[in-house]
Amino acid sequence: MVGAIIGNYKIISKLGEGGMGVVYKALDLKLERFCALKILNAQTAQSAQFIERFKREARNQAKLNHPNIIPVYGFVDEQGYLGIAMEFVEGETLEHVIDRRGSLPVAESLDILQQILRGVGYAHQQGFIHRDIKPSNVMIGANGVAKIMDFGISKSIYEKGITKTGTKIGTLLYMSPEQINAEEPTRQSDIYAIGITLYEMLLGITPFESGTEYEIMQGHLKKPAPKLSASLPGIPPFIDKIIARALEKEPSRRFASCEEFNEEIGYALNIVRQGPVAAGSRSPMEEMDVIRKKRSVKFGIYTFLAFIAIIGIVYLFYYLISGLRDIKVNDKTKSDTTFSSRTNPNYQANNPFETINTGVSFNLQSVDFNEAGAGVAVGDSGKIIYTLDNGTTWSEQEPPGGGNFNAVKYVQDLGFMLGGDRGNLFAFVPQDSIMKKLTSPGTDDIVRIESSQTGKLTITGTKGMILVSDDNGKTWTKGETGVETVIYSVDFANKDVGIAVGDNGTLLRTEDGGKKWSLSGSITDTYLKDVKFVGDGAFMIVGGGGQIFRSTDNGESWRKIDVNITAPLISVTFNTPMNGVILSNSGDIFRSEDGGATWKYQQAIANSLINSVTPGKARLYMAASGGALLYINY
Repeated sequence: MVGAIIGNYKIISKLGEGGMGVVYKALDLKLERFCALKILNAQTAQSAQFIERFKREARNQAKLNHPNIIPVYGFVDEQGYLGIAMEFVEGETLEHVIDRRGSLPVAESLDILQQILRGVGYAHQQGFIHRDIKPSNVMIGANGVAKIMDFGISKSIYEKGITKTGTKIGTLLYMSPEQINAEEPTRQSDIYAIGITLYEMLLGITPFESGTEYEIMQGHLKKPAPKLSASLPGIPPFIDKIIARALEKEPSRRFASCEEFNEEIGYALNIVRQGPVAAGSRSPMEEMDVIRKKRSVKFGIYTFLAFIAIIGIVYLFYYLISGLRDIKVNDKTKSDTTFSSRTNPNYQANNPFETINTGVSFNLQSVDFNEAGAGVAVGDSGKIIYTLDNGTTWSEQEPPGGGNFNAVKYVQDLGFMLGGDRGNLFAFVPQDSIMKKLTSPGTDDIVRIESSQTGKLTITGTKGMILVSDDNGKTWTKGETGVETVIYSVDFANKDVGIAVGDNGTLLRTEDGGKKWSLSGSITDTYLKDVKFVGDGAFMIVGGGGQIFRSTDNGESWRKIDVNITAPLISVTFNTPMNGVILSNSGDIFRSEDGGATWKYQQAIANSLINSVTPGKARLYMAASGGALLYINY
């Protein structure tokens, strides 16, 4: 199969095999991008039910557009093959992560769970129930982003299904009691499976793993999940409470929605990162329990009063009929107008993110502005949008072709430089709608275009590519790096000394202005995403797993700074030698007021997946998923 061409897809390699089909890495020959191609098994292709289920997966997943759900690109029905083309994610399944590492730290588990809840919650809002959430159906990308896949047995709440009543749907270790009883799954069935997934991330096994299917089913139906605190000393007690709520046998007693579940996870994550909250404060779950108890008490009182009132009415009616006395009734009713809300100051936070409305829905990869108020953003499938009025209105620009654009940077006297696949480089002047192709010595995919304080312009990309220009892009020097990994970022302390970072902990240093680069030790095996020169010999690096490193000797040695976070950090910037900001791809913010020596956490949620960050004069601009452009003030 490898090397075969099916429709406009060329098979590159086999990625894996599931119950319905085989998944291959493929190259889309028309759009010139990699994708994952799921081909239905020959045996199941003879079954009308499996074919319908396969087509349903394509339809269902194609309707869902969310950064935590793997998107479907198209459906293949060629040469006797049925297939679905999906986004290719460089990474591994959550199942493989757990198998490889045994279990995950609390903070990392909660961060992954938040992403899963966002994706599943979005699917629920669109009317879909997944019905088979489990670690093997969650991809963890190289950038730390969790993406849900395999909507093969998902079902629209509003659609008549091909599954017969009385058929169990899902994977047994993660199956809710109602699914085991062959009842119709609901949103709470997905919430139950997500609770099992959290349990497995933390302990390495699911709560009801036993020798037989019967024992597993009995566990789901009758037994409470063993407390994690009994097996993991030091596990916060609130984790037991969260899992117990998610795994309630009765669906109505679980979290009412993924959003409610995520609120509790956000509160828990805040405690894990920042320490215990003030005495007497309640989590969102506890606050809701208090509200429900008050409602229950009120309901009981009102029911009792109603009962007394009925007796009184009967009694009065009896006397009226009997004509024994005249009764004059003066009834005054005072209604209860009290209400309760979640006002815990330890949980709620002032969200600093502001949104710029672009009017588009495709993912944006990079954005930049110039001082005149013009701005350009590039996104998926080579899409380009621009503004001439500081982002008030946006227009789409016809792309020049040649694949995706991943980077944009304003360059004086040239316009906006756009970089993309296979080294494609263009200059775009939006005021005049001029698009000019530039000469580039690189042929590998461009990931980023940056300018340093020294005046150097740099391009980084795949296969160890580093290009350096000292004349605003008129001429380029291709650096000798000796590596094949992706290089994400470069910065220079002066005209000679520079640091570059990339995949798999790649850390490079140059002393000749970027002509030759050498490996500068090993500080991590996780990807390093951004590097910035702060001043006076100080560099800062951020990367995957919440890692922050600082050097005070021009990159000759590094010190790790522990900030107790596992979210992927994607950007570090300084607007003065003392004031710095670090951002994660989900919107976590760290601020420094001492040149990066220490960092203070600021809780925030971007509500979109951040792909890149660009510093402005007083703001940081972010290109994000779903057509979102965000900014925060320094």
